Amino acid sequence: MARDIRKEGLESIGEDEVLSTGQVIKLTGISEGSIRKYEDKGLLSVEQTGKDISNNRRRWRKDDIRQLGRIKALLTYGFKLDEIGLIFNGEADVVDVLQGKLEDLQREEARLHRLILFAKHIQVTDEDLVDGLLHGSLGMDDLADLVRDEPGWEAHQHRVEALTDEDLAALRESVEPIVCGLLSATVSDGFEAVERQVNAFTEWWKEAVLQDPDASFLEVWASFEDDSLVATQVEKAGGEDACATVQAMLFFVFMKRLMLCIQDDVLQVAQHAEDDAAQALPEAQQLANGLTAQLGLEGALDADAVLIAPHVLFFAHGILQDRALLDLLDPTRELRLTLPAIERTLETLNLLASD
Repeated sequence: MARDIRKEGLESIGEDEVLSTGQVIKLTGISEGSIRKYEDKGLLSVEQTGKDISNNRRRWRKDDIRQLGRIKALLTYGFKLDEIGLIFNGEADVVDVLQGKLEDLQREEARLHRLILFAKHIQVTDEDLVDGLLHGSLGMDDLADLVRDEPGWEAHQHRVEALTDEDLAALRESVEPIVCGLLSATVSDGFEAVERQVNAFTEWWKEAVLQDPDASFLEVWASFEDDSLVATQVEKAGGEDACATVQAMLFFVFMKRLMLCIQDDVLQVAQHAEDDAAQALPEAQQLANGLTAQLGLEGALDADAVLIAPHVLFFAHGILQDRALLDLLDPTRELRLTLPAIERTLETLNLLASD
């Protein structure tokens, strides 16, 4: 009776026993095409009865099959044939190659986390995702235009235009490690890591360029115009998608802080509006004024504040609707805002705007 190599396994084979390629294929499940590929790469060197002749046959020894098993195992763990060759030749260590792969995977994980965060940013601002990827957040840019119309913004632009090549080189050198920190901060590290990196970036921008430590969130956001100094510096430091990443992180850090700051006022307006809408109108106006001040628009008229505030509350509403996003931003459950409270407050602001 013929031996069943597959059932008997490698240990049943004697050290000097010779197997055919067919038997090795049955034993290992590796195709003849793959075996040829490994030989072409120099990973296998099986004795042959006569190379380049018609009846050439491979004569497989136990060590050859062990080598084939090593190749199969390393391929299973994600090694490439060229990497396996370096390992077999002693030019690379398995642990070092694995460490490199781990670092590659961590970079890819960070990139995917950044893309997800940016996509959520676009969803919260209720924009088309593809347009958002191409052009950024139009909803936030509409608000940033209000800052760009302020007299102080013109002075800021003049300062930027006066920067020399040496100044720009120094700015790029100082911002590069900050941008790298932003891009390496992943949501798996916790949102506190993102907040720390955003703080470092905004402090750099306020001190190095705006020269105004009290600059508002919108002033920093407004700096991200196409081809602006900040956009150029960030892209040079972190690549083409760096601006989108930084903007998404800025947005969520600001929105979390703003929601924590206004939540008591929103809840109070919502509660009073439920009892008496007229009684809640002055409180709604106060909320709108405070919210626009948080944006850096302290000089906004009451009527303008009532029109601006709903945009930001709409963003907060979008965040509360996304449970996974909310868990990321607020793992300790500091936010007490509710969807009904925001909706009732929006209704009250709408009444105020129609007066």
